[in-house]
Amino acid sequence: NEVVTGDASISIPLNFARLLGRDATDVGAHASVSFKTKKIEIALALDNTGSMGWSGKMDALKAAVDDLIVQAKAMSPNPGDVKISLVPFNTQVRIDTAFAGQSWLRFDQTLENPNYPWMGVDPTPPAMADWTGCLADRDQPYDISGAKPEAGAQAYVAARCHFGALASVTPLTDDLDSVRAKVATMVPTGATNVTIGLAMGLSTLDPATPFGAESSNSPNVQKFLVLLTDGDNTQNRWGGNGGVGNAYATTIDDRLRAACAAAPAGGRRFTIRVIDGNASLLRDCASASGDYFDVSDASQLQPVFRAILKSIQGIYFAS
Repeated sequence: NEVVTGDASISIPLNFARLLGRDATDVGAHASVSFKTKKIEIALALDNTGSMGWSGKMDALKAAVDDLIVQAKAMSPNPGDVKISLVPFNTQVRIDTAFAGQSWLRFDQTLENPNYPWMGVDPTPPAMADWTGCLADRDQPYDISGAKPEAGAQAYVAARCHFGALASVTPLTDDLDSVRAKVATMVPTGATNVTIGLAMGLSTLDPATPFGAESSNSPNVQKFLVLLTDGDNTQNRWGGNGGVGNAYATTIDDRLRAACAAAPAGGRRFTIRVIDGNASLLRDCASASGDYFDVSDASQLQPVFRAILKSIQGIYFAS
């Protein structure tokens, strides 16, 4: 029953006590220690933007994440000990269209980015029947939060997909093979909005949300988020044209900074910069300086993910 018991005894000679008729005394000790593997929840918020198709980054990312999942599965002796979610992101995230009728999803928001029309993006909301699963940022200030969505201003905003090939979110699950299968479908497409990826990643670790239904706030559960990007923020629902260095990018950075600051204190965040991106912002977003990784070559991704998993692994002991 996950209990280790130890007994020890020794007979100690008593030189002086012999004068009183006692030659030895017995000394013993008994200890019982329970142990168990911590339950682990890992959210993978991964940049799927177009630049991930350069320098072998996407192929290396897929291999590294697949390796992490395989290793995580091997360290899970019991069903449910390890759960993983997957959040591919670019300027949007994408969810299953089966959610279309939920009260926490709104179909009434025209997106405010003034660049959308000339970029060929229709900012008007999709009809529910025609919606293909993409979400834009939630209304501010809820855009920086992974907390439970509610009808109205807190709801997720249904949008037309800017880039139809974006892989969909896999909610937190202990079916790790299903996560591996989704990783294999990821393709690089679109511009960068790290904030929406972080917010959705946090959502999958919250049992109150639609994507964290398999999550738990039990003291025996440790939560981790891995946030990876290869570029600067370039576009969100309110502004930005997708180009690096556009004037609105600093505003998106501010939303990401606020999202990092608002993240629940109980979790641990690892951040990974792959060749390009805002190093100081990602470093500050990590839970600690050692939880930030700066990758200068895509071939380094597998060792980085293995290092992260090694940090995640652990057995705790309670007397």
